[in-house]
Amino acid sequence: MAVPLLAFLSVTTACSSPGSECGSGTDSAESAVQRFLADVSAGRDEGACRYLTEGRTPDSREAEALRTRLGGADPASLRIATTDQMGAEHVVTVRTDDGTWVGDFSVIEGDSFLLSSWVTDEEYSPDASDADSS
Repeated sequence: MAVPLLAFLSVTTACSSPGSECGSGTDSAESAVQRFLADVSAGRDEGACRYLTEGRTPDSREAEALRTRLGGADPASLRIATTDQMGAEHVVTVRTDDGTWVGDFSVIEGDSFLLSSWVTDEEYSPDASDADSS
């Protein structure tokens, strides 16, 4: 039985409506990251797609890693530690209330704010590099 191409693409990407098609509806890089993390934390991977650039989708391993990094923290309680802007790209560093690093998120600013990538691996944590230099 032939699988329609559209159905195949929806299954392989897990995003039927990436933000590049419908916009993220956010007014800042920080808001895009917070909403993305709220959806991932709640297991709403399809909802999280709204905040991603075309071709980007959190696979189940990445989504689970993000949930682990959040450690059950309420995404609304996360704090934006820093935001650096280089042209249209914003790099948003997120920490929990107790200061634990969650990750660095790259957000592209265009018609709306969309996440293009993120780093959550402990070896890339700014806390790990601080420990190495002491």
